[in-house]
Amino acid sequence: MSLYSLITPKAFSELLHRNTGKRIVPVDATWYMADKERDLAKKEFMELERIHNAIFFDIDVFMDQKSPYPHMLPSLETFNEEMGKLGIREDDILVVYDRCSNFSASRAAWELTTLGHETVFLLTGLNAYKEEGYPLDITQVDSVTPYEPTSYTSCTSHAKEQVITYEELHHLVETGEIKHYNFFDMRTLPRFLGEAPDPRPGVPSGHVPGAQPMPYAEVLEGGNYSNTVEGIQSRIAASLSEHGTRLDCSKHSIVMCGSGVTACTVKTAFEACGYVPVRLYDGSWSEWGRRAEPRYIAIGRDW
Repeated sequence: MSLYSLITPKAFSELLHRNTGKRIVPVDATWYMADKERDLAKKEFMELERIHNAIFFDIDVFMDQKSPYPHMLPSLETFNEEMGKLGIREDDILVVYDRCSNFSASRAAWELTTLGHETVFLLTGLNAYKEEGYPLDITQVDSVTPYEPTSYTSCTSHAKEQVITYEELHHLVETGEIKHYNFFDMRTLPRFLGEAPDPRPGVPSGHVPGAQPMPYAEVLEGGNYSNTVEGIQSRIAASLSEHGTRLDCSKHSIVMCGSGVTACTVKTAFEACGYVPVRLYDGSWSEWGRRAEPRYIAIGRDW
């Protein structure tokens, strides 16, 4: 079961007008993959548009800065420190979204709950929010948060249940036990097949033996999650049909991508449909491509 829930624009609007006794804090988790665009997400947040009273959650800040691999889950100490800087309280209701068609919002929602924040929702999509006529704040701001700093404290980590490590995955591949899992990779098909170069220097293209492709955008429609479980199931089924891949609902699942970001988009979809449990290979291809022996770098169609 997911640690966070999807919320439609309509339900989010209703939540804002409900007397919950708690702050409802929108969380903009926009992240662009290209290095030259990394600062653009924050610049757009401050200068163009955001949901009123939103904070900006920077994935490149909320990660293990000492790891050689990008976006590895940070320590609770780092998480607490950065949450405090944003002025978040432990009992805040957080509603996560992004401005890039659900490319990175799921990662933020996953990280927030994996590291112990109690109540988190993921907006089904900002595209739908706009299309349905809900308001955006277009005044310029000079900070990534409208709130004063807090002494945020979480003592809970669900990483053990949520994450599969390189060592664990390597063992499954080496022994052939990976066949007992649904194992999906969310990168684009050319990178998965080894037909296009990896964008990270020194990292080969290809995939982990036993993995099947499911490009993350295929579980979305117009950059949004469907408002219904049946709608999400339909998108997953269409992807499976397109690539000739298989999903056995009786098996546990493992998801990965390039650096653990878009894998969370599909992880969210699987969990919304009850295809659980699902663990994230946090190091993803950024780690596997650098660490695995050449015999464990597969190319072409092998499923």
